[in-house]
Amino acid sequence: MKGFTILEILLSVAMISILVGASVPLYSIYSSRDVVTQGSYLVVNSLYTAKIHSMSGKDDDIWGIYLQSSGVTFYKGESFNLRDASYDYFIDFQEEVSISGINDISFDKKGISSQSGTVTISNQGQEKSITINEEGIIDY
Repeated sequence: MKGFTILEILLSVAMISILVGASVPLYSIYSSRDVVTQGSYLVVNSLYTAKIHSMSGKDDDIWGIYLQSSGVTFYKGESFNLRDASYDYFIDFQEEVSISGINDISFDKKGISSQSGTVTISNQGQEKSITINEEGIIDY
């Protein structure tokens, strides 16, 4: 007789189930790490863009970013509360993240930041920190 026995089929299904069951937690960790990495790149790129806009004198004003759990608002003005909202540009995070530390950072025309400190982006146990010093230097 040719074919597979029921025992062989059951063993194959069991092995496949074990492999799939082991890969789901690993995918969750990888996915969470990717969300934090993408979020930190978005924040760093936004910080550099605001700094360059300020230093180049774009529209003869100061530029900054405002961080929220859903994304980054790129704005024109001394602070988020004093901004010219017609210049706002909002960029979504890939997935909602937790933001701690400073969340409203602008740069003057010399590239000096309005605040120094650390921004921490986290999601499901994964986290990444970005530091801005008194001179406006961004370290991540």
